[in-house]
Amino acid sequence: MTLAVEPADPAVTPSVTNHFGRTAALSVKEGRADVPCAKRLFVTGCRKVSVVDRKPDAGAQADFAVEAEAGRFSAGWGILSRPGFSGGQTVDLWAEGTPPDAEGYWVELTFDVPTAAEYEVCCSGNSLARLKEPRSLSPFVWRLDDGPEQALPEKIRALSDIPGAPEGLSVLGTVSLTAGKHTFRLRRQHPAKCPTSAGPCGLTHWG
Repeated sequence: MTLAVEPADPAVTPSVTNHFGRTAALSVKEGRADVPCAKRLFVTGCRKVSVVDRKPDAGAQADFAVEAEAGRFSAGWGILSRPGFSGGQTVDLWAEGTPPDAEGYWVELTFDVPTAAEYEVCCSGNSLARLKEPRSLSPFVWRLDDGPEQALPEKIRALSDIPGAPEGLSVLGTVSLTAGKHTFRLRRQHPAKCPTSAGPCGLTHWG
């Protein structure tokens, strides 16, 4: 959509933040700025802001979320109520309990991509900072459709202050997707380490 903006300070570039907490510089030309449509946008550094044109069906790339509890998962996972997370639920896996199937412990989601484009793949649930020693999160790999499994990046970028994601969103990588149906699969590699001997360990939950 197109915004009419009046910067508060001509020497300072305004910024725009979407509902996922991603912030970018606002490119203003002749008092106008084009931004992707989103559920919520926060514009800072402007004295005045107004919407002059909105084209939600113009084919622009969109942000979208898929709930883990709406997908399929192997034995050992279960849906639990967790206030604060999107939908109030998460899919959890405990190291102790039901043995996995021949493919291990996995979660699979099917989703529709609105527009062919390059997308960031983000996950919500336990922060991937928990993978640092002493590790309290099970390491995992992921893949899209019939592609190869992807390892986690060495440096994980996190997005904070996201509604429905108390521990933030962790960026897994960037992919090019065609419009239409796709499948995301996450597979645990091995259990987390127990920092203490009290209680079960290896808890992983995904929103």
